[in-house]
Formats: sequence, structure tokens, C-alpha cells
Amino acid sequence: GADVAKKTFDAALVYPGQDYPSTPLREVPVATFERSIEGVREFLSWVADQLRGVSSPVSVRMVMEATGIYSLELTGWINAQCPALAPAIANPRQTSAYLGSMQLRNKTDRVEARALAFYGAERRPAPYETPSPEQLELRALSRHRDALVGEKVREQNRGEEPFVSKLLASLHTRRLAQLKRDIAKIEARI
Repeated sequence: GADVAKKTFDAALVYPGQDYPSTPLREVPVATFERSIEGVREFLSWVADQLRGVSSPVSVRMVMEATGIYSLELTGWINAQCPALAPAIANPRQTSAYLGSMQLRNKTDRVEARALAFYGAERRPAPYETPSPEQLELRALSRHRDALVGEKVREQNRGEEPFVSKLLASLHTRRLAQLKRDIAKIEARI
């Protein structure tokens, strides 16, 4: 399990046969690494060290929450260094519900990494599949369109109020027209 942040990630390792609450969170090994290619190398070395005492072959998988570019970048580095880890990027709603069911009193990055390790061991989410460039563009266009539609609605709501300034009324009209043009361009591209 990995809790990913802007500059670091905390990783925890749950061994076969361990489950929560039989295995307390404090007994799960955890370490912090720089969120970089070098940090991934250190993480892989740490995992290898953790598995030295395990007598039977073990399949290791990595699970993290979706944190935008941070989890995507980390997944890319891990796939480049050790594709066998087959990292999964889990939906934060699902992991949040799972962590909520654990009734944790305090949620630090290290605690979340340990809890995500149990989530991965129990739920076994599918490995993350890197979207094609077209899928990435479509997602970015759709998200930007949604944001512009939200701005347009807010601007329309402002227009329902009387303007005490001709300048503000003019700026409102121009802004609303520009939002409509931008939305139309994005929709045409989509």
C-alpha cells in the first residue's frame, strides 16, 4: 500500500496470511520514500529487504489512491523499474469507505499506507492501465469543459442581478460570450 503525496510516498507491506484486525496496523512495516525515480529504486530495494526472510515465493502488488498526476507519475516509474508490481490506482471513494470501516482514530500518511496495504491484499484491485494519448486528451477536454460550464452558470447567475456599472455589464456580456465560444470549441474537439 502506498500513500502518495507531492514530494514523497509512504509504502507499507502486508505479508500473505495477514489480515486486519488480526494483524495490528503498527506491526505492518512502513517506510517513506522520495516521490522520484531514485525514490522508487530505494522503495524496490526496501521491498526486497523486507522479503528476504520469507521462505515461500511471494507475489507483490502495489495499491495507491488516485492523486492525479502524483499517482500517475509514480505508477509510470514503478512500471518502468518493476512491471511485476502491477500497481493499481484505486478509486478514493472505495478506499475511503474501506478505511472508514477500519475505524481508525488518527489518519497519518503512514497509517493510510498500512491500511491501503490491507485494502490491496483483501480487494485485489486490477492493475492500472495507462490510457492512450487520445484518452488522456479526451479526459482533459471533458474536465475543462465541465469547469467552463460551471463558470458559465455562475456568470449567468450574476447576470440575473442588476448591474450598477455599465463597465461590469459589458464585461459580463463579453465574458459570457467568450465562455460559450470556448465551450463550443472544446465540444467540437471532443
